[in-house]
Amino acid sequence: MKIKAIVFGIVLLVFFISPACEKLDVSYEFFIEHEIEVVSSSKEFDVEEILNASDASSYIKEYGDNIKSIDILDVTYQLTFFDGPDDQQINTATLKVSDENGGGPVEISTATNINLLDALNNVQPLQVNPAGVDRLAALIKAPPHKAMLTLVGTANEEPLNFKILFRFKVVMVAAPL
Repeated sequence: MKIKAIVFGIVLLVFFISPACEKLDVSYEFFIEHEIEVVSSSKEFDVEEILNASDASSYIKEYGDNIKSIDILDVTYQLTFFDGPDDQQINTATLKVSDENGGGPVEISTATNINLLDALNNVQPLQVNPAGVDRLAALIKAPPHKAMLTLVGTANEEPLNFKILFRFKVVMVAAPL
């Protein structure tokens, strides 16, 4: 028994002393949220906004250049404000991501036939395009940790006045500070 304890102690000592052993990475799972306000006098809308991941997440801000990977596990939406008729709906809405200057846009998701009143304070999952969430993850990972989100679509009637909150469930792996 004493020999096993000594061997175990030596193995631990070698593990911590060995120059080849790197510190263990840290991993966090969290949400990045971004709310977009849609106000339009017509049935069409097209809104572009910058998502600053450093402002949206203390983990991104803290680990900055030490981020090794970002994965987006899922995306949800909900209306946080709606002012319109009970039967007003979005015929089609597409969420795209590009770099902060609008370059390289990629679709994250498209949704159809959404009753706005039903979506108020009701969290709903989005079917995502893997290329879109991968593009967003790459932009969040790399400094300056910013992306442009574009929401474009049409409704069955005007005017449009609502706020939509997107929640991105993120897993980040980073080198310890």
